[in-house]
Amino acid sequence: MMKTKAHIIERTYEEPLLDIFIPSKLENIFKTMLKEDTEIPRFNDIKMNLPRPFWDGHDDVIELYYKAWEIAFGNLKKCGAGAVSNFIDAAFNEYIFLWDSAFMTLFGRYADHIFCFQNTLNNFYCTQEEDGFIGREISKASGKPRYHRFDPVSTGCNIFAWVEMIYYKQFKNKERLKNIFPVILAYHRWLKMHRTWKDGSYWSCGWACGMDNQLRVSKEEYDYSFHDHRTWTDMCMQQVLSGKMLIQMKDILNIDEDISDIELECKQLTEFINKNLWDNETGFYYDALRNGDLDKNKSIGAYWAIIAEVASEEQVEQLVNKLKDKTEFMTQNPIPTMPKSNPHFNEEGQYWRGGVWAPTNYMVLKGIEIYGYNDLAFKIASLHLESVNNVHKKTGTLWENYCPTKDERGNPSKPNFIGWSGLSPISMLIEFVLGIKIDCENNQILWHINLLEEHGICNLPYMENNFITLKCEARNNLNDEPKVSVTGLKDGKVIIFWNGNEKIIFDT
Repeated sequence: MMKTKAHIIERTYEEPLLDIFIPSKLENIFKTMLKEDTEIPRFNDIKMNLPRPFWDGHDDVIELYYKAWEIAFGNLKKCGAGAVSNFIDAAFNEYIFLWDSAFMTLFGRYADHIFCFQNTLNNFYCTQEEDGFIGREISKASGKPRYHRFDPVSTGCNIFAWVEMIYYKQFKNKERLKNIFPVILAYHRWLKMHRTWKDGSYWSCGWACGMDNQLRVSKEEYDYSFHDHRTWTDMCMQQVLSGKMLIQMKDILNIDEDISDIELECKQLTEFINKNLWDNETGFYYDALRNGDLDKNKSIGAYWAIIAEVASEEQVEQLVNKLKDKTEFMTQNPIPTMPKSNPHFNEEGQYWRGGVWAPTNYMVLKGIEIYGYNDLAFKIASLHLESVNNVHKKTGTLWENYCPTKDERGNPSKPNFIGWSGLSPISMLIEFVLGIKIDCENNQILWHINLLEEHGICNLPYMENNFITLKCEARNNLNDEPKVSVTGLKDGKVIIFWNGNEKIIFDT
């Protein structure tokens, strides 16, 4: 992560420190899980078993897609001490990171039949402490959290439930849901106990929120381990999102667990966010300072409000308008993590001060699709993928983040980063450029067709042991009804959308 003026001092003590836990009563089966003992698959051996997208005239994008997988499979690791599952490594340092790992599973799920990327999260679940805490950095060597649980930088962001529900919608694995539900519930309650102010709002810090150097603290040193006594918008919204996903899980599993505290928090926290963090004049959500005033520095963190469905339709429209605005978030390579209107915006990215990051892009796209902004999602994903592809053609690799104003890597940025940057040429290509969304929860595939060239995908995993092929023939204009073929679908339907039209073209 970014270097700061904060000093890290390692201390040893002659006597062990007393550490007191109030244990959670929820069961965690991952703590007694047997260590995985399987070999790591090699890319060259499995390449043809991957989903195989095609897009006439865009072989370079398909090459980029396979490059991402090649790097990803090169970063697969055998589980070490304290871990239970083989995992994908962000390859950043000697630790595995919570929100990096969570986002990596979201492209990894397309190769779940080859390597279970989802099990990467098991290595966080199995380290859960007695009171529900899960560290955001885990040592690869020892399997222990890097920070004490009461350190402000010790954990975040809380997106476990969201990620697991995305997996459920693709594979409909209730057994997995049953196993992770008590673990995530205990973690959510730990955050509720230890990361809130007395009004119920949440705090975080630069390192814990993941967007290290966004200058969201007022200290001159810009200490990324300091909460600044402010309410953090993204943290509040992520807790609402987590709570809503937990409620969904309980309904799916049909269990008696009392989560009325989570239901009440979702309601109260949503009301708080809209009353205290929304600014009518600028139409945006902001952090609240210690005195209750709003910090009027816009950040992509506000867009968690859309995916958490905290915002009203009118508020969503105002947030979406800023995504379209070239003086705000619609840069050459969208979406910058700080908009051009922010005084801290940097045209080269400077990490989270304007850099374009795959995870936050994916979060925004998944949010606006809920409200039907599919054309905008296609535009943003297409522009972003084009820029990532152009940088790949120049440099031969993918990067940790990208420049918002030109087709260049971000400055600074790590190369060969798969890493969450795999979301751009894999998930965003499949879901928002090709437009194919899997919804096994409702036994359907939704296909938003925006391309004129022949395109589609072969060997797409759908539920367990079902692989399908979707193909759309070339068209002359967007008004033409797409000619689509579907093979391999055993159960479900395919709905196509084009230029304002909708049609069921396959239904078993």
